[in-house]
Amino acid sequence: MVLNFIRLKRNVEIQNKILSVLLPLYEQAKIEEKKEMPTILVLDQPFVPDEKTKPKRIITILAFMIIGFILSYGFFFVKKQLKRIEGTTG
Repeated sequence: MVLNFIRLKRNVEIQNKILSVLLPLYEQAKIEEKKEMPTILVLDQPFVPDEKTKPKRIITILAFMIIGFILSYGFFFVKKQLKRIEGTTG
């Protein structure tokens, strides 16, 4: 019984020594691995054009401006017609 206890205690001490030696090495290896791994991998170099081709900003602004005018004119036209209808019936 005592002999078994001594063997088990010796095995625990050996495992603790191995752990105390290998744990710092393991942590150091993890740190080194993170240092070596690139955060961004560039596959192709980007091609930056000299000038913008699409969408044409002026055309977009003009189109939205015309659409805005048409919608606002339509809103006020319908509002005026509804007032006229209410005025004749009421």
